[in-house]
Amino acid sequence: MLINPGDIADGLLVSAVGALVRIAVRPRTSRRTSAELDIAGWADTEALIRDSLPGVKLELPELTDNEARELTDVLESDEVQAALQVLLAARLTDAPETEATQAREAVSLAIAGMRIKPVIGHNHGATLLGRPRASTPAAEHADRLSQYFDDKTCALVGHLEGAVGLAGLRQVRDEAYNSRIVALLGTIRDMMAALANPDRRGEAEADFLARYRGQARQRHGRLQPPDFDRRRRIPISKIYVNTEIYLYSGPDPDLPWIRSTTTRALRSPMKVMDLAEHLDRTVLLGDPGGGKTTAANVLANHFASTPGQRVPFVVTLREYAAAYPPERSVAGHIEHSLKTLYQCPAPDGLVERLLLTGRALVIFDGLDELLETSRRRDVSERVEQFCGAYPLTAVLVTSRLVGYDQAMLDEEQFDCYRLGGFGGDEVGEYARKWFALQEGSSPAEAEAEAEAFIGESLHAQDVRSNPLLLSLMCILYRGAGTLPRDRPAIYAKCAELLLGRWDESRRIRHDLRAGHLVESAIQDLAWWLFTSDNPEATATERQLVDRTTEFLHERAFESREEAHAAAAEFAAFLRGRMWVLSDVGTTADGEKLYGFTHRTFLEYFAAARLAAVSDTPEDLAVSLAPHIMDGGWRVGAELALQLKSRATDRGADRFYAAALDWIESTPGDPRTPEAMEHAWVAEFLASCIDIVDPSPGAIRRLTRVILEGAHGDFSPSLDRLFRVEGQRGRVIADEVALHIAARARSGDPAVRIPALQLIFAPTEDTWPGWSRRQVRLHAGLIVADAAMDSGLRYMAVHHGLLPVAKALQMPGGLGTLLELPTIKLAFTIKEHALMAPYLMLKFGDHRLPGPLGADVRDTLSAVGRHLMAHPDIPWARIGVPPIVMEPDPALWPNDLDETAALGFAALACILAEVWHWQGSSWWRFPVDIRVPRHFQELFREWTAGTVNFADIGREG
Repeated sequence: MLINPGDIADGLLVSAVGALVRIAVRPRTSRRTSAELDIAGWADTEALIRDSLPGVKLELPELTDNEARELTDVLESDEVQAALQVLLAARLTDAPETEATQAREAVSLAIAGMRIKPVIGHNHGATLLGRPRASTPAAEHADRLSQYFDDKTCALVGHLEGAVGLAGLRQVRDEAYNSRIVALLGTIRDMMAALANPDRRGEAEADFLARYRGQARQRHGRLQPPDFDRRRRIPISKIYVNTEIYLYSGPDPDLPWIRSTTTRALRSPMKVMDLAEHLDRTVLLGDPGGGKTTAANVLANHFASTPGQRVPFVVTLREYAAAYPPERSVAGHIEHSLKTLYQCPAPDGLVERLLLTGRALVIFDGLDELLETSRRRDVSERVEQFCGAYPLTAVLVTSRLVGYDQAMLDEEQFDCYRLGGFGGDEVGEYARKWFALQEGSSPAEAEAEAEAFIGESLHAQDVRSNPLLLSLMCILYRGAGTLPRDRPAIYAKCAELLLGRWDESRRIRHDLRAGHLVESAIQDLAWWLFTSDNPEATATERQLVDRTTEFLHERAFESREEAHAAAAEFAAFLRGRMWVLSDVGTTADGEKLYGFTHRTFLEYFAAARLAAVSDTPEDLAVSLAPHIMDGGWRVGAELALQLKSRATDRGADRFYAAALDWIESTPGDPRTPEAMEHAWVAEFLASCIDIVDPSPGAIRRLTRVILEGAHGDFSPSLDRLFRVEGQRGRVIADEVALHIAARARSGDPAVRIPALQLIFAPTEDTWPGWSRRQVRLHAGLIVADAAMDSGLRYMAVHHGLLPVAKALQMPGGLGTLLELPTIKLAFTIKEHALMAPYLMLKFGDHRLPGPLGADVRDTLSAVGRHLMAHPDIPWARIGVPPIVMEPDPALWPNDLDETAALGFAALACILAEVWHWQGSSWWRFPVDIRVPRHFQELFREWTAGTVNFADIGREG
């Protein structure tokens, strides 16, 4: 027999355990609990099942290859995997035996109820229908298989109890009782009812799924790139570029402004299509025009096109939440969309069955398109409630990065990814695909044009990294032979091409009665929709005509009748430009709704209108300041400032002066809402320095305002200032140096220490050599204040101002030197002496060539002597752990004396604990450690997991 069902069953159990652990141990807060969960099979399940539990065997009668193949297809189905997760949850949490019995019966039903007829080889292209379910191998052996899975699961839990004892098992179970596990257990009965439904896997279901998958492929399998005068839907393979995505770290309660605006790659980047294998509770974030909806469509098409994959349902959130509160449940909205949008009504109860049994994927697209923060939060809560009701259904939510923090989903359940921008390779791939699709060019001509575009667009790499803007640049290059250099100029050129020279040859614009006001009217419509109470920013054609009539009346026509006629012409004109306005649905009465094709265009035209009606830059500043905290206004505010700055003499300086006057008008307690508004306006001004180029005087004043308002805290505006490079960065650096010098002379530590902390905030990449020069100027004060401030002490050790031995005698001891300071570090972790043991473990000769240097040996000896004088554990209380990577115990120094070896071993163990606290798999430490005799037993206990050397997450 080529296929062994026992091996398949064990592999399925491995997958189910792996899936459950991602639920059960989030977040990990205890080294012991997490470590023993690994022992139970979470990190090494395959070895455990193979070696530790040989007594639990699957015995089935001899099967033919076809029967074994068919049984394998059944076991690998989503329904069986989902039922197994429920059984695991029941046994792990010691649920009542009635629930465990029901979970085992659910596994049996999931296996027995499948009727699969392989038609294109094993597990590829399988179709439903086939012989009656009672005669299938799966049906015949369902009870035996479900009992085998239950026995194996009980053995796993028994092994866990033997490893950690009853008290340890209770701790594991307490940790596993999170909301997701509770929801799983709460759906056992509903899941059993769904699996026992006589219509499950019947002909009606098979017919619907075949028709729906076809409709979904038709809807989501083609992309519509921007075009000026025609609508084209192009197969994904001909235009789509598989974009990189990164794990997004999310907002940090201590440093929200850093981690909410940057991406941290916790492992190598993936591609969007790789996400298909990782979808569970997933958020995909991106910038405007970054490809979020495109990625949603690509993934939906992938699942719709692959037999046996989950059934994808796309919920466009602006449609779901069009009425407030929403008129339907999520499941009800899906059923409504199947009937009205896909023309494929589902059989009664089928959508519910798919959701309950883990056979569905629901993609919630466009959380950011709900402009009101309160409505976004409400919809986020509804998505979480949906996840609680259907814990086995995979969920993907797309949203803009800006503003997501205001309505974020539960970070204990959802993994968050961020779309990366296009790099050079992606730009090249897209350009070649785009120019190859243009009519009238041979392949050689298209390739040559694409290469020319790639070279000419090098000056605008930041703009072309955005997929939407890149497509616009391709259009502009092909149609006008030139490329704008910034974002407002790109939009302005697009408007000019659409509304001017692009249609001049066909006399479209000249035939409009209000042709000279077309762009102004578009701007007015955009501003009206952007600021309306309608969160979807849509309107009926009648509303568009009425609004435009108001705009044109008296500007171009004395008669309202004439204005109305011209407005009707204008609306018809816009409908023909698919990239401006497009049909986005209908009202309850069947009247068509229109909206801007992409929010980016809505924001540009709204910004242009705001800039136009603001008589001066000062007026614009006053208008924008109260809205800067609203993430939905951020892009529009930047565009409006750019437009006004370009159109007005010293426009940027005047805007900055008015905004800073506004900030300084009401100083007060930094904890008040007003102060928060001021802080975000200052951060906005700092972020715009590079795009509007204010004068050195304006930059200096902004820097002073930010430094005075920061009150020693590393604020978002400071973070922005320290990112500015070049001549503008040198102006800021000079002003910061003056600030430090003035406050360093203060006799008040509350004034002096925050100023000294600023020395270490900028990175060497942005302000080369600045921090080192400031350290030399203020070395005495840094050392003097190191005992009072852990951050200064950390930096004093790093810069060689303070011996490690002396630093260890200061309050906080070893823990203070191992934790990450709350200021932004001016160096990479490889430069810190106490990280040398870790780096040697991880990278060996790649990062620390040759034997350990004298400075590293001195550090290790100092740590060893400190521990011998203070042997009681924990040796370190670490409030903010350092950022480290997983150590490799194979690289171990063998030439250290006992004192240095003790220091090395202690640091390595503590760093291993820190890494595990961050979510790593458990690292076993060698037992033959050459340390002083009275420490050897302690290290053995540590290896056994009975003691910790660090108390992580608590201030020391």
